[in-house]
Amino acid sequence: MTQNDSGGSKLTREEIEELRERVRSELVAKEQQRSEQLKERDTNVLKERIIKRIEREEEERYYTERGYRRFVDKTGNVKWFSPEQYRKWETERTRHQQKRKSLSYYLSGRKTRKTVILVLTGIVIVVIMYFLAELRRG
Repeated sequence: MTQNDSGGSKLTREEIEELRERVRSELVAKEQQRSEQLKERDTNVLKERIIKRIEREEEERYYTERGYRRFVDKTGNVKWFSPEQYRKWETERTRHQQKRKSLSYYLSGRKTRKTVILVLTGIVIVVIMYFLAELRRG
């Protein structure tokens, strides 16, 4: 006979073996349940991927048959434009790019750099003259 951790009552060897067997069988059952849940989750993930792929294919087929144009924005969102919407969007985009191009041309051009250098040089000369004038006074 063996004494358990709680003190007073004792367990027989048969009771200890029964307890060990029960715990082992519970652990085996838990492991099987976990394994089945993982298989089910994997199956569900695979089904979801197949469903999403079919949805994308059908969406693409539907819109392209009707002449729509697919566009993916910066964040990865897919937008479908009708031919009229696409022409309007393209013109706005082109106009915006031309504005952006012309602005960047002026900001990065040599004339702008020369102007900035000339203005800074003028400011430095004025500041030096001011300090020289102050030194003469006092």
